[in-house]
Amino acid sequence: MSFIDYMIIFLFHIIIPIGFIIELWRAKFKSKFSWLLSMLLYSLFIILYFLIGAWDILGYYIRYVLVVLLVIAIVFSWLRVKSLPNRLSTEKLLGFRNIFIYLAISVFLFGGFSILMSFTDRHHPLHLTFPLQDGTYYIGQGGNTGFLNHHDNVPQQYAYDIVKLNTYGSRATGIFPSQLEKYEIFGDTLYSPCNGVVTDMQNTLPDLTPLQMDSKKPYGNYIGMQCEGSQATVYLAHMQQDSIQVHIGDQVMLGEIIGKVGNSGNTTEPHLHIHAEENGIGIQIQFDGESPIRNSLIKR
Repeated sequence: MSFIDYMIIFLFHIIIPIGFIIELWRAKFKSKFSWLLSMLLYSLFIILYFLIGAWDILGYYIRYVLVVLLVIAIVFSWLRVKSLPNRLSTEKLLGFRNIFIYLAISVFLFGGFSILMSFTDRHHPLHLTFPLQDGTYYIGQGGNTGFLNHHDNVPQQYAYDIVKLNTYGSRATGIFPSQLEKYEIFGDTLYSPCNGVVTDMQNTLPDLTPLQMDSKKPYGNYIGMQCEGSQATVYLAHMQQDSIQVHIGDQVMLGEIIGKVGNSGNTTEPHLHIHAEENGIGIQIQFDGESPIRNSLIKR
């Protein structure tokens, strides 16, 4: 992820929401209708990014601060407009500005509906135990919609990318440090998520400096294992070089140590990638009976 990418994240996660909150707080509306349109637009944008934003980069708890500020702005702006007329006689319901707002609100509502579908669409998931056991873990990519999960190829369509958060709700010391050890999850022990047999693995690829990606070996160091009672293969990828403690053909027990989280393969920074597939088609995963989505926390 480049410097420009992070500037875009900062713009959409912080600058635009703060600008909307200030605008709602200070703007002089001419009617309750114009206030309502602006309030809906700003609120839906902030709520949508509350749900889909990359909050492990800027700080997980910042998103709650923005919501609190939004609520305060709504309350104080309403106190100023509650005595205004519902709509001015000269106010055009289908004016250019209002049409733009209607379209934007529709897009944000569609995004919210797509996110809600992630809670209802399960498709007979594979039940696993969460493979990490030491801290607060953050789902960076997860869910069955593109709003929440960038894994859009069929074998990985329900994949998870997982990082670990520190006390301040960040996945690393700094925004994008080059030292692997500054990422909270780097070196964390991985435990087998099920009883199963190791079917494939790679253990010798180097851990890369963040931003250096190996597109020819996308999984990096990884384990593929077939879980007991299922035809699906579970892949745990981007593991630390020479950390894997099992071999192809080994029978692995649930909770057995299998390796460590690293930064090998086609990845920009240390994280655990996990997905399950059957006959080349990705299937949904539940961890301990839950189906987390982006911005979910799992505490161990």
